[in-house]
Order: sequence, then structure tokens, then C-alpha cells
Amino acid sequence: MTKLNGCRLQDIEFESCKFTGVNFSTVDKQFLTIQFENCLFEQAIFSDLVLKKIPFRNCTIRNTSFNESDLSHADFSKSDLSGSTFYHSNLSNASFLNSINYSINPLTNKLTKAKFSMPEAMALLQYLDIVLEK
Repeated sequence: MTKLNGCRLQDIEFESCKFTGVNFSTVDKQFLTIQFENCLFEQAIFSDLVLKKIPFRNCTIRNTSFNESDLSHADFSKSDLSGSTFYHSNLSNASFLNSINYSINPLTNKLTKAKFSMPEAMALLQYLDIVLEK
């Protein structure tokens, strides 16, 4: 697990990069301004961070933790979030348009005005203990 203890990631744009086992939660939180486009994440950690307005556009984000994070206005559009977790995260106004394989519990995350595309948005209903019939 790569640790970035105290690193300042300020005004950095990552494009077409691969991150395996990187723990972003240990960076210097006061100087965190990053962008991701066409990146691959495997078992990364973005927990306990303020990631407002951060773009994760067109990324493959597998088995990555976004627990206890502020991801309001973040952009996950066109991303594959297979196996990634969101728990007690603020996803208000975040965009998941044209994203796939996400599993987000609307009971344990804030989703006010978040944007989703159909039919993938149906995955949000799995946590509501309801029965859908045709």
C-alpha cells in the first residue's frame, strides 16, 4: 500500500495514470487540489478527505474506498466503479452520468441532487428493501 504521508498534491492533473494500492487519505489535506481523467485505480483509498468538485472522469475505479469523504460536486461521469465503497460520504450534486457498476447506499450517504443515468440508477434501489414488479 503506497502512502503519501504529508504530500502536497496541489494543482495536479493526472491523465491516463495507473494507481494500485495508493492511500490518498494521508496527504496534506490543506493543499489537496487534484484532477483525474482516464485513470485506473485498484484498491486505492480516498477516505476522510474533502474532494469537492474533483473530477474522476472516464476512470476505472475498482475496489476503492471513498468512506467518510466530502465528494460534493465531484464528477464520476463515464467511470466504472466496480467494487468501490461509499459510506457516510457526501455525494450531493455529484455526477455519476453514464457511470457503471457503482453500489451506493442512499441510506448511508448524502445524495441530494446527485445525477445518475438510467438504467444503472436502478442499483440505488437495492438497499431500500422494496419489491419491483413489471
